[in-house]
Amino acid sequence: MPAVHNLGEIVDRGLEPQTTWMIEVGPDDTVREFTFADFHRIADGIARALLARGLQRGQSVGILAGNSAEYLLAYFGIMRAGCRSGRLQESSRTNPGGRVNPRF
Repeated sequence: MPAVHNLGEIVDRGLEPQTTWMIEVGPDDTVREFTFADFHRIADGIARALLARGLQRGQSVGILAGNSAEYLLAYFGIMRAGCRSGRLQESSRTNPGGRVNPRF
């Protein structure tokens, strides 16, 4: 594996694209499978979207999600954009006024 300079690139792009990256079993026993191609496409898309919205390298981005594929994909996308990632508390969803003040 080549040297990694960004945690978002820790998943080797040279792996077979159609190989399974992750299988997620939901609380209702729904199974979702993601390939390495899915992983790279979604994580790269998240990184592009963050940068297109004006975020700069080194800025913090919070993730409000449970333990899910979406959480991991968001995490790697944020890292690929060069930003820092932090998990927001579930209580943030019901925060009056919709304001979130993360500390990380």
